[in-house]
Amino acid sequence: MAGNRIKQLKTASHDFLDLMLEGDLKKYTSINLIPFGGTVNTGPRLLSRYFPTRGYMDGQPASEYGSGSQITSKLYRFLGAKHCIEYKPEDFDLNDIPLNSRAQLPHLYYWRKTNPWCPENFASRMYLNRNNLGGLKAAVDRLTLSDGTGMDIGLLWEAKALSPKLRTAAALDGGLLPGHPTDWSDKQTQKVIVLMTDGGITAQYRPKDPWKGLNPKDMRRGIVNARRNVQYVTTRGNMNSPANSKHNSVAYMKTMCDQAKAKGIIIYTVGFQIRRNTLPDLSLSYCATSPSHYYFVESSDLSAAFKAIASSIKSLRIVG
Repeated sequence: MAGNRIKQLKTASHDFLDLMLEGDLKKYTSINLIPFGGTVNTGPRLLSRYFPTRGYMDGQPASEYGSGSQITSKLYRFLGAKHCIEYKPEDFDLNDIPLNSRAQLPHLYYWRKTNPWCPENFASRMYLNRNNLGGLKAAVDRLTLSDGTGMDIGLLWEAKALSPKLRTAAALDGGLLPGHPTDWSDKQTQKVIVLMTDGGITAQYRPKDPWKGLNPKDMRRGIVNARRNVQYVTTRGNMNSPANSKHNSVAYMKTMCDQAKAKGIIIYTVGFQIRRNTLPDLSLSYCATSPSHYYFVESSDLSAAFKAIASSIKSLRIVG
């Protein structure tokens, strides 16, 4: 979303929110805002739900940190790190993540030193179960650029946020509508995901040694340049990756798309200024509920796509 794209996203999001929360619709509409860079910032309340308050490791030795795909086996806290957690293969479903069970993600950079892998605190954190128009617009306006395109983890939270298993988590995060997310059997509720990206899904990188080469200032802030000290936690994969492949970003994305659609969630996808027949194009086409639910936006008019999606959602009617 570099350059002018993030401004266009903010304008389009405002238009979408205006349409989705106008009039009496606000009483019945719950919106989850899930920004993603390399990963997703859960915010402080949910970090305290999934990261243990005791029994974690704080600091060295690096030998206990883990390596490769096994990096999530240790419950590490990193001073100065943001509100992002590590994920395990079993997290890619529609259940809640077990309490006090996940490590904190180091505060790392890979491509751009100005854009952290974990989106900044309170600037690009996720918000669950909201219907306050002003608050949601303010959250959109605070969005900042971050590194990477963790579409697999973005979809993990977009789908989980609609699951009744997340009801307690949504309330903890400050959710405003009681009883949301509703049960899967609730025939008066339609659950929808709108996924937008301007780039292809990336691998998940981590530093081999989160403390290597840090000066005292960076040590306090927890900053790591992973490009000089890198390992793959999850490789990127391609569209031929089976949905049950482990340690593969595309496979995890496909898993979440498949599970969401199997539960009746309607998925709209938006490819913003991407190229045809590339991985982002194929990923978004795969994930959309149907070809008509995929919006390929070549121009700068992102708002038109978001308005069309909002109108389509509002036109849904309960049958039976």
